[in-house]
Amino acid sequence: MLKKLFCIAIALTPCVGYACSCKKSSVSHAFKDADLIFNGKLIDKKTYTYPDTIAQREGVYITKPRQLVRSLFRITNLYKGALKQDTITITTSGLEYDCGYSFHASSSYLIYAHSTEYLPNNTKVRPYLSASVCSRTKPDSFFSFYEKLLLRIF
Repeated sequence: MLKKLFCIAIALTPCVGYACSCKKSSVSHAFKDADLIFNGKLIDKKTYTYPDTIAQREGVYITKPRQLVRSLFRITNLYKGALKQDTITITTSGLEYDCGYSFHASSSYLIYAHSTEYLPNNTKVRPYLSASVCSRTKPDSFFSFYEKLLLRIF
């Protein structure tokens, strides 16, 4: 009886699911894929909301708000790419289940940025730089000596 109750409780427990799934990549693979790689400190962050139309079923659509977060960084080290200024804006979806990276105020990061011209809903826009949870982007505190050495060699 106790076993049946346990099985029912497990079956009825809600699970959190995410649409974002990533495969691990090596430093060299991530270096080749990224358009810009740098260390930088977050100096400003703004969130924008835009409407996204989603198909519920054939002929039925709903509009839901989606987020874009634009984060301004002061660059401290540049490993790949060329820039004329010492700041750069990185745009993410703002939602981790959408693969967006959540940057925190006054923190420093190693960022593997990619140029894209599509919003998360596949709307084509002017090209911008983006980072995601699937890139090797991470807080500086998780930036290993090994990775730092490899980035300087490439």
